[in-house]
Amino acid sequence: MIPETQYQIDGIVPNRIERPNSESDLQQILLAETPRQLVLAGNGSKLGMGNRPEKVDLLLSVARLNRVIEYVPDDLTVTVEAGMIFSDLQNLVAEQEQFVPLDPPYSRNATVGGIVATNSSGSLRHQYGATRDLVLGLRVFLADGTAIKSGGKVVKNVAGYDLNKLFVGSFGTLGVISQVCFKLYPKPETERTILLTFDSAKDAVAFGREIHATQLLPAFLNLSLNGLPTTEIVQPCLLVGIDGSAETVSWQIDQISQMTKHKTASLSTCSDEQGKNLRLAVRDFPVNPNRSSNRLVCRVNLRPSDLPNFIDTVLESVDVPPQIMALIGKGVIHLAFSHPNDHPTGLVDTIQNLRAQVVANRGNLVIELAPVEVKEQIDVWGKVGSTLGLMRQIKSELDPNYRLNPNRFVGQI
Repeated sequence: MIPETQYQIDGIVPNRIERPNSESDLQQILLAETPRQLVLAGNGSKLGMGNRPEKVDLLLSVARLNRVIEYVPDDLTVTVEAGMIFSDLQNLVAEQEQFVPLDPPYSRNATVGGIVATNSSGSLRHQYGATRDLVLGLRVFLADGTAIKSGGKVVKNVAGYDLNKLFVGSFGTLGVISQVCFKLYPKPETERTILLTFDSAKDAVAFGREIHATQLLPAFLNLSLNGLPTTEIVQPCLLVGIDGSAETVSWQIDQISQMTKHKTASLSTCSDEQGKNLRLAVRDFPVNPNRSSNRLVCRVNLRPSDLPNFIDTVLESVDVPPQIMALIGKGVIHLAFSHPNDHPTGLVDTIQNLRAQVVANRGNLVIELAPVEVKEQIDVWGKVGSTLGLMRQIKSELDPNYRLNPNRFVGQI
């Protein structure tokens, strides 16, 4: 049987696909496959991330492990299996006016396990923190079939080493996540989205940093350059999400409106429908659900204070500037280059130059999506530094045969 296209990795078709229906089935697969190499997946939405594998003996998908293990609304916690679609989880807890304050890209297709394994967070991290901050506990199967648990259902009952943060963002190289316990929050009474447009990128960045320096508490604060998805807006703009009680939201909108006086900025408060669409555009930028070969997507992590200079460098150093979506308060910048197949070598040189500047400012640049031609010329992760030795030691302890997602993570781990 020909495997589904969603499970192809940079053009490589897995020799076999397994979808266990239970944790017992998962454990048996791990025990039976020693020492073959396994690539882990949920629905395949993030398989374009990472180095290109030499081959895929077995692709192990947890997509059928999608049950609710425990939901205690009064405790604001929920435990689900890793294969549950994230939007299904949100719909479940929404019935009790609660939510997981994450907005990872394409959550209608992404699984809980994939989101946790890649630490995919989204713009709401501005107010609520990243995925690693919202995971209370995990159940993980190591490469030899051993099941371990980390964390718990409440923050204060966790003692000793914080193993949650070891597995969150490990890209499936240390174990197979089978269950996740999340911290929940009450849904905000009111949600409003403000759109501000500017004459220049410099003005937009400066105003975003001005908002961030105040005591206002936006749910997200995003800069968009070179086109705002789903709209015809091409000017530099800021999207500001204000959530909370009706009184607090109204006050914060008024404060931002007052700040725009004597500024070259245009402010509009979006209707409910427009605000919803813009939030979806922010959430899904810049990942392509089909992992299209004509895009190159980078994520840059810098100190927020270094963001303005880096954006200036990007706009000045490339002939066709990428689309840019930046989380002003977090120093996270997404760059989406179109049609990299046309000039792969020139684009690789551009990325190398940008990466050098980022590293010089003690940040990092990760290529999240790229054609094979680009991946063959550049390490998608970049250099790790002095921590690589420790990472290799941890990998050797938990997966001594290097069976799980081999060579796909940083340092070819």
